[in-house]
This record gives sequence, structure tokens and C-alpha cells, in this order.
Amino acid sequence: MRNGKKRAASLLLVLAMSAGVLAGCSNSSSGGGGGNSDDGGAKDSIVIATANETPSLSPTEHNAVAGSYMNLLTYNTLFKSDMEMNPVPDLVEDYQNVSESEWEFTIKTGVKFHDGSEMTVEDVKASLEWAKTFPEVSLYNSDIVSVDIVDDDTIKITTPGPDAMLLNNLCHHGNAIVPKALIDSGHDFNTEPIGTGPYKFVEWNRGDSVVFEAFEDYFGGAPAIKNMTWKVIPEGSSRTIALEAGEIDFIVEVEAMDADRLMENEELEVLSYNATNETWLMMNNERPQFQNQNVRHAINSAINKDDIVTVAFNGLAVPAISQCPMVWQYPPSPSAPITLKAPPRRTLMSMM
Repeated sequence: MRNGKKRAASLLLVLAMSAGVLAGCSNSSSGGGGGNSDDGGAKDSIVIATANETPSLSPTEHNAVAGSYMNLLTYNTLFKSDMEMNPVPDLVEDYQNVSESEWEFTIKTGVKFHDGSEMTVEDVKASLEWAKTFPEVSLYNSDIVSVDIVDDDTIKITTPGPDAMLLNNLCHHGNAIVPKALIDSGHDFNTEPIGTGPYKFVEWNRGDSVVFEAFEDYFGGAPAIKNMTWKVIPEGSSRTIALEAGEIDFIVEVEAMDADRLMENEELEVLSYNATNETWLMMNNERPQFQNQNVRHAINSAINKDDIVTVAFNGLAVPAISQCPMVWQYPPSPSAPITLKAPPRRTLMSMM
């Protein structure tokens, strides 16, 4: 499936939302490519197939969905998004908005990096300031005017004024916390990602796979799955076949046309939930014919989005009804401009 970028200057018209699908291993503890099982039948290794390869393992050198999967394993941020897309504390113990433009955050203690060092407020300050130097993630930290250390456990972030997006921005992988000593030494986080995340990087076989192992000192508790491999399989039906053959345990981005077949497979459990990725049609506003708003409205009205959902996405999508994803939108008004984007229905097939 293709996930459209959420921000594009020439974005004009959403047709329908893409169906994001994940698929997981069979009920049998002997099936799948993930390796060993303990006495209770639980696998200690997992192989995951994904369509796209990350452009970088550094948290600051990309803004790609494929890269965010990798970054979630190796890094933590001050906040993280819960299943309802709300920012909740991650590396933060407590926080308060002390004025219209000032926030104070108490940082968790005892958190270790993969290199064995312990996270401090100096690391937090250095990481947020370092992130601001990368254009790939500047959208998510441009509202941070300054970061100051209040005491051994507290930092203060100053924004230009009242800022409703700061906590959400602090969830972004671009603001991941890394060791100050490594920043100062010019460490390459792409070739050797060092963070506080639940998994440590092992190796990256470009074009094929990325391998991780559990971080036993993870502050949230050592992961039960000790070994994790992400296989890059660009072709959708090949990912499905690999899952059915037991070569992999879990799929990211299942082809919509394969969903029904996988749902009928009694060896798989299927779960569904709403997602926020979108697919759209883009027009070049620099072309004279598309500069006329009435032309764009006419094209929008002429396209049967329900048919596109049925045929192109096998029913696993939702037509767009407003400019904003429905998870965030206000009710559309009769005078609302051309439809732009909305979230799809995503199907998840998870491990038993």
C-alpha cells in the first residue's frame, strides 16, 4: 500500500483512504519464521515483513513511516502517542504548563542508554537542541525556542507563545533522547543507533533486513521477545505468501486484496481499528486549468469515492469527507472547500 505524506503543498483532492493491514503468525507455536519457543509455547524471536526500507536508523535524518518503525524500537521520546493519539508521558515523570510559553518537565531517573550510561537532564537538553539542526524533523521542533535545565531532574521548554502542539511534537521520533556524549563526539546514529528503547540494534543488511535484540536494562522491563528481524519485502503478494508459508511471523502493509483470504485462515487472528494514513490524488496548481477552484470542485464531485473504496481497496477504507482526517476534524459545513483527506479503516492480524 502507499501511504501519502500528510503535508504536500500541491495537495488538492483525496479519493479514498488506503487500507493499512498487518498480519500475524499462526496459532501453532511451531509455525512461523520467528525461531525458538519456550516451554509455554511463547516465541522468543519474531520475523516481521514490511514493504519499505527505512531511509535511516537515526531519529533525526528522516521523516518516513518506515523509519519510525525502527526508531520506536531503539529510542524513546519525552512523550509518546497512545492508541487514541493522545500524548502521554514516556521519559517524563511529571510536567506542568507554568505559563503561556513555559513548560517544566520532571525526567524519569534510572533510565539507561544502550551504551550503559544513565540518562540525565543534560542528555535531554542536548538531544532537543541537536534535533533542531536537522531540516527533516524541523516541523516537529520549530516551536521549541529554548531548553533550560532547572535542576538535576527538571528541564524547562520555552515556546514562542501558547502552543497546543508541543506535547504532540515531543512524541515525534525526531525529538528522541540520545546521549549528549555521543552527540558531542559526532557519533553516527544511522550506523549505530544508541537510545533508551526496548531493543538494541544488531545489524542492517541493506535491501534485505534489520535485526534487533532485546535491551535487558530497558526501563519499561525487558521485552519478552528477545530477537526481532524486520524483512523488507516490497511486493505485497510476496509478503502474504511468505506469511502463509511460515517464513515470517507478522506482516506490515498487507495488500487489501489479500485480506479476505487471510481472514478466512483459521491459523490467524484478525483485529480491526481506525488509522490515520491516507491516499490522495494530487494536482499541479501551477497549471492554469487547475487554478480555477470550480474546476477542482467539479473533479472532486465527479469521482465516486465509494466505488474506489470497493474496487481499489477491497472495502477496507473510508471515503474522505473533509480537509482533515476524521480523527481530528470538525463537522463539515455546506461551504467547506474541496475534500482533502480522512483516515482509513485499518485491519490488523496479530500474533496469538
